[in-house]
Amino acid sequence: MNDQQLIQQAKSGNNDSFATLIKSRGEKLYKVAYCYVKDEALALEVVSEATYKSYISLDKLKHTEYFDTWLVRIVINEAIDLIRKRKRMVLTGEVDQEIAAPQKTGIEDRLDLYEAIDQLKEDEKEILTLKYFGDLTFAHIAKQLGKSENTIKTKHYRALDKVKAILEGGRQYGIKRI
Repeated sequence: MNDQQLIQQAKSGNNDSFATLIKSRGEKLYKVAYCYVKDEALALEVVSEATYKSYISLDKLKHTEYFDTWLVRIVINEAIDLIRKRKRMVLTGEVDQEIAAPQKTGIEDRLDLYEAIDQLKEDEKEILTLKYFGDLTFAHIAKQLGKSENTIKTKHYRALDKVKAILEGGRQYGIKRI
C-alpha cells in the first residue's frame, strides 16, 4: 500500500494506517526535533506531542501530497513552543549550578553542526532543517513557508555559506565560534 492510500485511510479514521505513517517517519521527525531542542528526551517529547496533535488534526490536512511537510511543520512548531516554555521557567539555584558548568573545550565539541545551525537566523535555520533533517524538496519548503522556490534556494545557499563560515571560524559573517 502506498503512502497516499495510507494517508487517505488515516484521514478516514484508520488508526493502523496513521501508526504506519508515523512509524515510517519516526527517525526523520526525531532528527528535526533534536536539531531544535538538542536533548534526546526533549526531542522524544516533541515528537510525541507532535504525533498527538497531527492525529487530532489530520482531518484539516487538505493536500495529502504535503503530508510530510505538514507533519515536519508540526514538529518544528512543537519544538519552538517547548523552547519558549523552557526559557520562561524560573531557574532555581540547583539548575543555575548545572548551567554554570565549564564550557566544552575539545575541538570536536566546538565544531558541532547543531550549534552552528543554532547561530543562524530563524528562517535560515528552518530552511536547513526542513531540507536536511526533514528531507523536503525546495518546492515543498517554498509551499510550506509561502515563498518562491528561488527565494528558498537563495536563503538555503546563503545559510550553508554561513554554517561553513561558522565552522571555519566565523570571520566572514562576524559570528563567534563556540
